Amino acid sequence: KGLLEKAEQLKREAASSGSFKEVSFVSAQIAGLRSAILRRDGNLAAANTAIHEALELANQEIARARTISNLNERNVIGDRAQRVRDGILHLMIRQQITEGKNIEAEATARLGLKNIQNEQRGGANMGDWLGRLAQAKLAQRRYAEAADLAQQAIVLLQQNPEGQSSHWLISAQTVLMQA
Repeated sequence: KGLLEKAEQLKREAASSGSFKEVSFVSAQIAGLRSAILRRDGNLAAANTAIHEALELANQEIARARTISNLNERNVIGDRAQRVRDGILHLMIRQQITEGKNIEAEATARLGLKNIQNEQRGGANMGDWLGRLAQAKLAQRRYAEAADLAQQAIVLLQQNPEGQSSHWLISAQTVLMQA
C-alpha cells in the first residue's frame, strides 16, 4: 500500500504542475494497482470500481493519443496506452472468472477482440484475445468451444515471433489441456 500512496502522490504533483501530459496514463496504472490491492484484501466491490476506472482512464489516453499531430509520438503513446488497456482487460477477465461472472468474462474478452479488430492489430494480439475468450468459455464449462478457441490461439501465437515464447501461448495451451 505504501507504493500505491507514493504513486498517487507523484501523480498529484505531476498533475498540479501542468507540465505532465500523461496523467490519464499514469492514473490508469495506479487504478489497476489499486484494484489488485483491493482484490487481495477481499474488497471485490471496490476492486471492480477501481478496475473500471482504470479502463476508462486507459481509453482516455488512447483518445488523447489520437489527437497528437506528430505521427511517431502518436504511434508510441497510442501503442503504450493500448497495451495498458489490454492488461486492464486481462485483469478484469481474471477477476470476473474468480467471482463466477463467466458471462461477463466472455463479454470482456469479446471487447478485447473487437478492440484488436478495430485497431487493425492481428497476429499474436489476436491469438492472445482468442485465448482469453477460450478461458471464459472454459469457465462456463463450454469445453468444445474452449478447446477450439484455444487451438486457434495457439496457431496464431506460434505463427508470430512475439507469440512463440509468450505467456499468452502457455495460457492457451493450459486452457486446451483443461478443455
